[in-house]
Formats: sequence, structure tokens, C-alpha cells
Amino acid sequence: MTISMQHILSSTPNFKFVSGTYQKLNLAMQSPDTSNAQIVEILKSDGAIHQQLMTVINSSHIPFPTLIDNLTAAVNIIGTSQIRDLVLAISIIKLSHQLPASNDIDIQQFWQQSIACGLTARVIATFRREFNLESYFIAGLLHNIGQLFLSTSAPDDYRQCQQIAIETKTAQHEVELAHFGFNHATLGARLLEQWLLPPHLQEIAEFHHQPEKAVEYPPLVALISFADAMTYNIGYGQQYNCLSNAIDPLYIEQWGVSEKNHAAIEHQTKALMPNTVSAFLKL
Repeated sequence: MTISMQHILSSTPNFKFVSGTYQKLNLAMQSPDTSNAQIVEILKSDGAIHQQLMTVINSSHIPFPTLIDNLTAAVNIIGTSQIRDLVLAISIIKLSHQLPASNDIDIQQFWQQSIACGLTARVIATFRREFNLESYFIAGLLHNIGQLFLSTSAPDDYRQCQQIAIETKTAQHEVELAHFGFNHATLGARLLEQWLLPPHLQEIAEFHHQPEKAVEYPPLVALISFADAMTYNIGYGQQYNCLSNAIDPLYIEQWGVSEKNHAAIEHQTKALMPNTVSAFLKL
């Protein structure tokens, strides 16, 4: 008998334990009376998050020309929404350290691929002159979170699904669905729902392999799906996970990602990867 999705959800490490600062930020930002000084105090109250956040901010991940040497400057320059998204990224990477070791997935490699997807989405958003670039990064970072939890919860079954996907040239999420009755995409969406994360992140996780099924946020889901496929072109990710990531040209046009931009996007992502990976994965 294979593992159930409910079993995985019920045995997930305690997200609230590692995300207290994120939750405090979220609550504070719901009030229009919260000042930047109060946001700084919340961040300062968690020494580990404070230190890790400054490491990330002063990596090339944040394209700021000079060193940002204190939290007040960081909050004022980068903005509270983007700071909150960075804290969320740090918290979930910390959470993954509590997962059982598995010979079937390299957690470091998993986060490298996820960071590559987040950076690609962020670069595309930069081309589009979108606001709150970290919201695109966090969307790409978390899109595949279900894969991490599925692989560590059911390593033998997951390994079997990998092998079938390779041998039959079938997208792995389709093999997982046939094997488990659910796949990493659905599991990821339910995990993010359980953690009370925003609905757009849940929909991205659930439909990043099938963006045409997205209901509330189809362009954003398509963007992350496209970014996910692009990461394979720059040397990250696994081919059998990208087999179904063909994107409707209308979505590509909507995001202004013409073929002539692909090389520039890939070049920028590759340039940002080393320092961003170092900053996040040393946490």
C-alpha cells in the first residue's frame, strides 16, 4: 500500500515553529498603522533571521550598488513586502533541514533548481518592469515544494516513479498520479494551504505542469511553468519533470517573453545563480 497524502500532510515538520517571524510580519503588515520601524523591531527580535536576511540582501540577489549595513536601511530601500517574501524563503529552506535524509533526492540540488526557477521568473518580471520582484522569486522557489516532501516521505515509491518516468519518457507528475493517486503538484498545493500561504502560491504549485487548468491566476501560473522549463536549458532540474511544460504562445506573448529575449533571460539567471545559491543555502 502506498503512502497517503493525508499521512504526509499530518507528519510535516512544524512550519509555525520556523516561521514565527514571517507570521508576525504578515500580521503587522495587515495594519495600515504599522511603521517601518516596527517591522525592523520584529526582524531584530529574531537574531538568526536578522543575520540570514542581511546575508541574502547583500548578495547579488538584491541588485543594489552599495552595501546595506542595517535593517532600517534594508526595509526602507527594499520595501516591507519584499522583505517579508525573503523571510518566507529563508523560513521554508530552514524547514527543509528537518526532513529525513533521502538517497533519492539531493536537497541541495532541489533548492538549486527551485532558486533557478525563482530567479528566472524574477528576471522576466524585471524585463516587464513589474513591482515586488521577490513575489516572483518566492513563487518560483516554492512551485515544486511537493516534490521535496513526497520524495522524503516515500523514497522507495518515489524512486520507482523516477525510473518509470525515465524509461517511458513520461512526465513524472503523471507517473506519480497513477502510482499514488495524487502527485507532487497537488501535495505542494495542500502543503501551502496547510501553512496558510497565499492562494496564488497554492495555485502555482498545483498547476505549474498544467497552467491551462489555472482558474484565479493563469498568467502567473503560466509564467512559473515557463520559468521552470527554462531552468532545464541553463543546466538545472531534471528533464523528465519538464516534459509537459509546453506553454501556450499567448501566455508567452502576454508576459513579453519573445524568443529573442530567451538568451538574455538565461544569461542573467546564470549570472545571479552562484551568489544567490550561496546566500540561501548557507542558511
